[in-house]
Amino acid sequence: MEESLGGGAVWSTYKARRFGERGVIRLLSHDAAQSEAVRERFGAVRSVVERVGHASALQVRDTGESKDGDLFARFELAEGDSLANALREASAQLPAGVRPLGRRPSTMAVELALRVTCGVLDCLAAAHERGVLHRDVRLETIFLADRRTGRVRLGNFGMVAVLDATKVWGTRLDSIAFLAPEQAMGLVDQLDARADLFAVGAVLHTLVTGQLFHADKTQEEALMAAATKPVRPVSRLGYGVPDAVSDILERSLAWDRRNRYGSAREMQAALEEALVALSGDRPSDGT
Repeated sequence: MEESLGGGAVWSTYKARRFGERGVIRLLSHDAAQSEAVRERFGAVRSVVERVGHASALQVRDTGESKDGDLFARFELAEGDSLANALREASAQLPAGVRPLGRRPSTMAVELALRVTCGVLDCLAAAHERGVLHRDVRLETIFLADRRTGRVRLGNFGMVAVLDATKVWGTRLDSIAFLAPEQAMGLVDQLDARADLFAVGAVLHTLVTGQLFHADKTQEEALMAAATKPVRPVSRLGYGVPDAVSDILERSLAWDRRNRYGSAREMQAALEEALVALSGDRPSDGT
């Protein structure tokens, strides 16, 4: 183990080196490991990622049990920073005494934000076509591997199933901001790909506005708002987001999932068209 990356009630996370390769190891807590369902789902994470079969999905190198009897999963170390860190860095790089324009505390250029979300959707489309939902798409699980092209890596496939078995989920504000209403209601058995598409819309909204949904509320208030209140259209908030992008956000963040995009491919195509309209360029496959 080289460095602790934090932990919680279910697992602890460390940077580590094994057989000369750096990676990230998650150790299942002793309490969580008492549940056979949790142990089974934790051990199945590698097979979930293999089912996704997309180059942007962070790989699980191996799973097993340590000499001390702890269950572990060793993940590929992500290239680049998480989107959360990228936004914080964008804010920190402003010259002294200079404030962002308008009401944006830290944002990403719209064209780069579109490339990033296209890459996320390309990975999710592959997952959905193989029957895998992500259910944890947020700034902390997306990594910006190439700032020029917007190439991304997506982590945490399969991990929410572990949390389901422990009943520990959806209590942090930085997670609640990306929950679809049906997810915030706890309707786990009724979720489909459109919950992931809502989360991608929430990521894009945050990248171009610098604002999380419900950030001014307590955890309980935020969860209630996520479950019951439609997202206010970005076109009414004064951020100057291009109309084509505002339209995509409004549809992807629809409270009623029947009004969202029907698939990741459909939403990806809409984003690509918006990118062409703004820059005259189209992202390559998998970026």
